[in-house]
Amino acid sequence: TYCQADLGFQGPGGATLSVCGGAALAKGYTATLSVTGAPPSSQAWIIVGVQNNPTPFKGGTLVPVPILLMVPLFTNGSGAITIPNIQGGGGPFSVYIQTLVADGSQPAGFAFTNAVRMDLPANP
Repeated sequence: TYCQADLGFQGPGGATLSVCGGAALAKGYTATLSVTGAPPSSQAWIIVGVQNNPTPFKGGTLVPVPILLMVPLFTNGSGAITIPNIQGGGGPFSVYIQTLVADGSQPAGFAFTNAVRMDLPANP
């Protein structure tokens, strides 16, 4: 299993993001995006961008700024999100991913996962 680069910037909160799969997401391989440690049954947003531009936001640091894509969803009863079968190839390029989760226990009301750089190599 190959996991994409963890860039840090986690917090506040205890949620963690990972994108792991086969062969660095080359063509023909897939990865699974996983969020763990978030509050159960909470609104979440997967944030995607093409720049690594750490910016203070709601008591944490948002990395993919400007935002290219924002996907709203919910954590399950265990405080997790799983998105399987992310297709590889089509590069070369990188995207930056981070997740925000509504968390009333945090001072600004949000938990932030770490940021991940997802590298997609060129097709052979």
